[in-house]
Amino acid sequence: RLPTLPRWARVATGVAAAGVIAWIGTAFPPVHEVLALHTWGAGTPTTTRVTAFATLRPWWIGYEPEAVRVKDDGGIEAVVRVPRAEVRSTGRPVLPSRGIGYELVLGLLTALRSLASTDLIYDFRLYLLFQRAALLLALALAPLALYYARPEFRNPGSIWIYNLANLPLLIVWPHGARYLTEGIVDSALAPACAVASVGALVLILRGLRLETRTGTLGLVSAALFLGFCTMIRAEFLAIDGFALAILALPCLRERRRFAGLGLAAALLIAVPVAYGVANHALFGRFVPLRLQSGQNLVEPIGQFPNPYGIRYDDAWLDGYLRAHGHEYFGLDTDRFLTGVYVRLLRDNPRLFLTNLDHRLTLFSRWLRVPLNSWTLPLVLALALVLAWRDPRFLPVSLPLMLVIGYLLLFGWTNSLFRLVAPAHFLLTVFGGYAAAYAAARLRARRPGYTVPP
Repeated sequence: RLPTLPRWARVATGVAAAGVIAWIGTAFPPVHEVLALHTWGAGTPTTTRVTAFATLRPWWIGYEPEAVRVKDDGGIEAVVRVPRAEVRSTGRPVLPSRGIGYELVLGLLTALRSLASTDLIYDFRLYLLFQRAALLLALALAPLALYYARPEFRNPGSIWIYNLANLPLLIVWPHGARYLTEGIVDSALAPACAVASVGALVLILRGLRLETRTGTLGLVSAALFLGFCTMIRAEFLAIDGFALAILALPCLRERRRFAGLGLAAALLIAVPVAYGVANHALFGRFVPLRLQSGQNLVEPIGQFPNPYGIRYDDAWLDGYLRAHGHEYFGLDTDRFLTGVYVRLLRDNPRLFLTNLDHRLTLFSRWLRVPLNSWTLPLVLALALVLAWRDPRFLPVSLPLMLVIGYLLLFGWTNSLFRLVAPAHFLLTVFGGYAAAYAAARLRARRPGYTVPP
């Protein structure tokens, strides 16, 4: 007989194979092509808070010089060195306009890159490579999350079945460049955070009973990770919150699990609340995510015909705000625009429902899946019924629930494809999970089969 690898080795090789498959199936453009741009749909990035985190200085104060240096050909310099002695404070406050979590990540990378150097080294190539590595790592670990989700999947074969299912999926439905948002922009980490959220939700599901120290620690760590994701992209508060609500299904069968679910929800919310409290102390306004939330609600109404003359254009919004006595970017602007949005929604809900239908149709075409305003409720209902009838399906459905959260949130608010593109990666994970689930059901029908410990 040929020697058999120990279980841990078969699991490790399966995870490594998942990473290789993801790498082969992802069309990363050359780094120099990405850096040939200086804006990635969100304006030219600023490095003031990156500098603050890299040097352990207050993030709410501006710092110079800026490290994003635009070249004559329109791109940015790949590596910029700034002598530490030249870093100086502007004394001006930096309002919370971007995802602070993303800038914290870049600050940590800059600090590590600059160790033992008299310069601060802003290595933009390193930033891009880190984003790619994070996505590939999340995709590689996705089958491992299912492996630990339930005893029925605790077989190295489940990981390999996942891989075998992903091979044809990525042949006909590869991770093309259209699904990647590459650049010095917080959207670049959204796919990695979305896929990693599946594993975090699995840890929360496993620890709902709060019976063991390990399970409770896993739940707390996972919930805080989800909370940190909201600091990278604000939409994770709604999307992960939606998926977290699905975990109420096992709590309905066993009420004592509600304590664990409540703890996870509280920790998820605690991160943006703590940031909001800090902003209130610094600027006098409770801003838990970012100041442009109102703009991101009102301006996208102009993506479709509307009776209010709203256009999806920053210049139009600037003029509109000035006409109403507000700055384009100010502490009172967000509250004003949120009030405008609520008033329009109350006065004309049909417009928003029509736009939801249009956006879901667009997303269905772009993602190449039949999830639109007609099929989405049916898919959600079917997944909930299956998860209720068969507890094994609940962890399998988590990537799909995150996809539904993405489609509902951005179907209602914004039709930019880069915002909903992480759903593509989640759908490929769900395809592998579904194959492993089908194999587990077939395996359970064998005579003498026992559930692994």
